[in-house]
Amino acid sequence: MKNLKHTIWTTLILSFICAFFVSCGSATNRNSRILLDSGWSYSMEDPIKDNVTLKPLADGEILELEKVKEIAENGGVGEIFLEKKFIVPSQLQGRDLAVYLGRVTLADETWVNNIFIGKYGRFSPKEFSAWNMARCYSIPAKYLHAGENTLRVKVCVDGEGSLGANMFIGLLDDANAVATRENFWHSKINLLFAFFMIIIAFYHLIIYIRRPVDKENIFFALLNFVSVFYILIYFIYEIPDLPRERANFLLYQKIFSSGLPFFLPFLTTSFVNAFLKRKERKVMLWIRLAFLIIPVLIVLFMPNYPALKKITAPLMTMLIPPMLYIIALLLKHLFQKDWKVVPLILGFSPLVLCFALDLILHNALKLDNVPYFTPMGWQFVIIGLLFIMANRFAASTNEAEYLNTHLEKEVKDRTRELSEANTELEAAKFRADRDMDLAVHVQQSFYVNKAPIVDGWDIAYTFQPMSGVSGDLYDFYTDGRTFKGLGLFDISGHGIASGLVAMLAKVIMDRKFKEGYKEPLNHVMDSINRDMVESKGDIENYMTGVLFRFTGNKVEYINAGHPKVFVRTANDGKVVPIMLPNSDNDNSGGLVGISGLAPSFKVIGFNLRPGDAMLIYTDCLYESRNIEGEEMTQDGVQKMFSNVTGVTANDKLKDVLNQFNSFTKGVPLRDDLTVIVVQKK
Repeated sequence: MKNLKHTIWTTLILSFICAFFVSCGSATNRNSRILLDSGWSYSMEDPIKDNVTLKPLADGEILELEKVKEIAENGGVGEIFLEKKFIVPSQLQGRDLAVYLGRVTLADETWVNNIFIGKYGRFSPKEFSAWNMARCYSIPAKYLHAGENTLRVKVCVDGEGSLGANMFIGLLDDANAVATRENFWHSKINLLFAFFMIIIAFYHLIIYIRRPVDKENIFFALLNFVSVFYILIYFIYEIPDLPRERANFLLYQKIFSSGLPFFLPFLTTSFVNAFLKRKERKVMLWIRLAFLIIPVLIVLFMPNYPALKKITAPLMTMLIPPMLYIIALLLKHLFQKDWKVVPLILGFSPLVLCFALDLILHNALKLDNVPYFTPMGWQFVIIGLLFIMANRFAASTNEAEYLNTHLEKEVKDRTRELSEANTELEAAKFRADRDMDLAVHVQQSFYVNKAPIVDGWDIAYTFQPMSGVSGDLYDFYTDGRTFKGLGLFDISGHGIASGLVAMLAKVIMDRKFKEGYKEPLNHVMDSINRDMVESKGDIENYMTGVLFRFTGNKVEYINAGHPKVFVRTANDGKVVPIMLPNSDNDNSGGLVGISGLAPSFKVIGFNLRPGDAMLIYTDCLYESRNIEGEEMTQDGVQKMFSNVTGVTANDKLKDVLNQFNSFTKGVPLRDDLTVIVVQKK
């Protein structure tokens, strides 16, 4: 049953194809044909020479002459002579006839009874294929014998070689009609489309020059130019004086037939991106360029035409990812309800349909005499895109004319709308400014406004919020004139949210530090972390920072993901970072306030001698840049602290800030800045 269905469909399609592309004008003409599809013999030398033996040619080999033993042994390259004996039936005797050979690959020279009747293409060493031209050569009646006649065809084979299908000798009008029909569908129609595509290309090139903002016009113009050169092989023999005598067929095939196909999906994707006003990521552009450049380079380095033909089919698989990418782009915008993509999908649909039709006709049914429809499908795509572009251009023109006609009214309407919107924005800004002022006032009431005066220590600091509310949190822990500790933390994010988290953290840290003063400092930090996670709930902000505890000359210190703390010794002015023992970093714990994490905080202990000073700061100090875009870096902070000359903590702070301001001159701060100097008296 399956075979029966296949036979029925094959018969129907064959009938359709024959009716439009292969059939002659009348049944009389068809019945008068001398069929030539079988009974050929061959030799590698001209049969008119003495002692040349002809060998029978299998029927299938006439379509794949490169597989003939002698040619295959020569790498699929050579010249072969084909010979066919025939007898003119009585109804055709005494009449002028013609031989129809279909499309011959690559080139041919043809004789009847040793009389030359025609040729197409060029033989080596200046070979050039005329594979797309149907051969039809007239045979005057005087060239024919009443008995046996000989048709001889010399064929140039270079990686491929064949005679056409459905060959015959028949009446001159009959053969000319079949050849004319064949050449129209394979050659002339492509010439016609090429002419229109050149006009379309120049038209859209001019539009792009006048209006460069619409980049889809330049890509559409390039698509048309590339398409013209790609299909040039189909009609090159229709143009007078082409191909030129010096034209190199191998180079032509490399550039136009094998190289240009990879430009088409690249330009098509660029056109789609420009049409949809879509900004493409650079990595995708580089990937697309790779799928263009790599196969083109491979093609250009092929040493000969058989090698080029052999590599072309597998190389064409590199067209699949770019085409799938185009389909994915179109479907993505369709699913996003970007209705601008609908015309593009409709515009590309003829190519998909024609490609499917070619797969059925040429790959499944092996109908080699049927024209390829995919090039026609692409030409219909060009026409479809032309209408889409014209419609968009007309819509833009109509809108411009409408705005020009109704400009005064539109200006009044837009002015009124802008005025109303401006009033709403001013009201919203007033409310936002009021809320911000309140937030600033509340936060400032939480923070100390001057450094504490304590026994044995000299403290100076600066606090510069980028905007009203700061995400920097600092606090000094004292008991009368006894200095017990300090904390400096940086809340992630900016604005009111981080400022509110900072105030929440300050309350928690103040309570936990006092409650746990006699406990290990890492336990205090663990308790702060747990309370922060519980108190802020689903708020995503987290903290980095440092926590210090002071007991006489002894200092305990935890760094939770914060910048390095530097110590400047009094005796030699050397500045070094505080590090974990046997380590090259000072990060002694994880981030604070992140649910699901269990950071392990490590305590660093050290002593400060009289005159020693510490520099503690938030990331704004080392991440800020100068006008050339260079970052301060933590090494730069260390160098600034080394260069201070002041005696007191306040003098050292001023020296650091002066160097920092000199470095960032002309560049506004992009973050909150807090800097603390603590010096042992």
